[in-house]
Amino acid sequence: MHPPSDSSQLSLLLIEDSPSDAFLLRRVLSKAHPGCRIVQCTSGEEGQKYLIEAMNAEPRQPVNAILLDLHLPGMSGWDFLAWIASLPLSPPVIALVGSTDGAEAGNLLDAGARAAIVKPGTPEAFRALFQRLEGQAA
Repeated sequence: MHPPSDSSQLSLLLIEDSPSDAFLLRRVLSKAHPGCRIVQCTSGEEGQKYLIEAMNAEPRQPVNAILLDLHLPGMSGWDFLAWIASLPLSPPVIALVGSTDGAEAGNLLDAGARAAIVKPGTPEAFRALFQRLEGQAA
């Protein structure tokens, strides 16, 4: 797990095992929302552990959204989606995909992802998505 970057009101959990993809995503995310807090985990299991600890911490550590790679070692992104769907309260999950396969996007939404973005995404796409998620939470 990598320590969080600069703190801000937006706190993201990035679950991505590829160092190069994680680097690009961090750059795009920091342009989309300067000063956002990004915690990176490199496996689904590590993401589970972090999320459980954050939810049980005193004071509670907020996670506003989870950015999830689907192809992870050990627990896959699909398995992580199934696990998080079993929780009573959980942050929205944004699936990180390699292509714009419409069938896969539909399956992701059925599995509980709130959205899918083709890696590494653009600052504009993430800004629009965060605004949409904020509107849904209100």
